[in-house]
Amino acid sequence: MVGQRQDECCFTEFGCDTTGGEFPPVSSGQALIAVATPPPVCSLIAVNGVIDSSDPTQTGRVVRNGVPSACCEEPKVCPGPFDALQHHYDSYTFTNTSGATQCVTVDINTACTGNNVIFATAYLGSFNPIDVCANYLADEGVSPLPTQPFSFNVDDGQTIVIVVVEVNSNAGCSGYTMTATTSCPETATPSPTPTATATATATAQLQQRQLRHHLQRLRSRRGLYRPRGRDRRPRLARSS
Repeated sequence: MVGQRQDECCFTEFGCDTTGGEFPPVSSGQALIAVATPPPVCSLIAVNGVIDSSDPTQTGRVVRNGVPSACCEEPKVCPGPFDALQHHYDSYTFTNTSGATQCVTVDINTACTGNNVIFATAYLGSFNPIDVCANYLADEGVSPLPTQPFSFNVDDGQTIVIVVVEVNSNAGCSGYTMTATTSCPETATPSPTPTATATATATAQLQQRQLRHHLQRLRSRRGLYRPRGRDRRPRLARSS
């Protein structure tokens, strides 16, 4: 299968038939688009930031390997540090208190381009500015132009740190917006509540059984009577 990445879980496929014969196969240059219905968003965090000379610095930055992290894929291993220069950064700390593992999607929206591009990385527990691979969890793969989402799973009670860093040392970024969203957890479908219909049916069946029993008793008692003569009027039979 040849494809081009659409997002963290979907691909646009070229020159192959994935329909199992239900639809005509595509030819070269045509495309089948795998579309997934996004789950409803339960929580949203949005912050605005600026990277300038007043921000703290970290030693080096994570290599942009072009592969955004995704909840539905194997966790990435830290691609390694790109250099040993000092880069200004902002950091944001969050804790999952939902009671369940959450898929967190982080997206950076910015107008910073060229020499002022930025890059986001997620860390589990804490961030060590002198070791950019320590506690590494996920990253966005490429710089946002203007956006670039990435996602990762966070267990209940765990703390994550999102670091937004300048790609080029001392270049800075005049402004960006970072959003972090989580999906609604699945809930069990409640069992239907029994209605009065079942009780009414059971009552009717009981009444029918009682009526049949009563008729059987009457038929057994009719053995004491014998029709006599053409008028077929019942007369009391003589006892022996």
